[in-house]
Amino acid sequence: MAVLLGKEDTLQGSEPPKVIEASTVGCSYDEQDTDAVKAVDKRVRFDTSSTKMDTLSTTQSETGKEPSCLMQALLCAAAVLEGVDTQLLGVCMFALQTDIGFVITDLAILTVVQGVSINIAAPFWGIIADRGYLCRRNILVIGAIGQGIVTILLAFVEVLWPMIVLRTLVGCLLAALRPISNGIIADMTSEDRRGKLFGRVQCSLLMGMFLAIQVVGNMARKTIFGFNGWRVAFVIVGVFAIVVGMMIAVLLEEPKKQEQEQKSGQERQSGRFAWVSTIKEEILDLSQFLTIPTFLVMIMQGVFGTIPWTTMSNMFCFKVCGFASASAPKWCLSLAP
Repeated sequence: MAVLLGKEDTLQGSEPPKVIEASTVGCSYDEQDTDAVKAVDKRVRFDTSSTKMDTLSTTQSETGKEPSCLMQALLCAAAVLEGVDTQLLGVCMFALQTDIGFVITDLAILTVVQGVSINIAAPFWGIIADRGYLCRRNILVIGAIGQGIVTILLAFVEVLWPMIVLRTLVGCLLAALRPISNGIIADMTSEDRRGKLFGRVQCSLLMGMFLAIQVVGNMARKTIFGFNGWRVAFVIVGVFAIVVGMMIAVLLEEPKKQEQEQKSGQERQSGRFAWVSTIKEEILDLSQFLTIPTFLVMIMQGVFGTIPWTTMSNMFCFKVCGFASASAPKWCLSLAP
């Protein structure tokens, strides 16, 4: 085989290219080409194997990952707080009727305004956390401590309208607890353990509901230190919320995400009307969710699925029928689906 030299000279129209036999070089061109291909093939195989090893090590490092026991305890404490507040009005309704003159429709009004405020405020807390305007730890602190302060103020209410305003504020503050806690769990837990962590938080919320029924329900109509029992219960729940918020502020360590920091920096540099584009983006994201049939089915299931649980939390009807405060919670639990 021959190799052509002098390509530049040929292009310039001078001497024709020279021909050198491959035998004068010492090895054939085919052998050189084969050696080069083998070397490239070895490098490709090495790169592929190293990529596979990196992927395997990354997958192994992501399995078995979960937050520390302290962080789990703090998130579960926030869930307990939400569970207690969920049952607080229902178990105290009979005492509120006796002391203040509330009727069952007043409880319905308070439940509706709190539920609506939770549903309206929850997306805004999520946007604030996702955009990096506030770190999630501070959002949890604001929600817990704020809910505690408002609950203590509820203990001194004598008429309906101030309680409506305060319960609306409680709903806005409670909306910051569970979604933010779930976001922290999703970011810090591997896929093989997320179900377990979500189950613990949900179990803590149900435990808070159970404590409210058993403890607050039994002390609501009693006189404690010269005060109505339901007022003392509201103060205790408020103090508990403030303590949980302070513990979260001191002990919770949230890892910062680089993507979130870069995104928040871009948001701050986009001008003073950046919130307009933010709202547009969130509305577009929501419209995309509404095109998913499974998401719509889950929403409809949640609408009807919460009706029986809301009804069973009202021990007011059992107490009006003559059940004692200690036996009414047992009837509620026995009738629960």
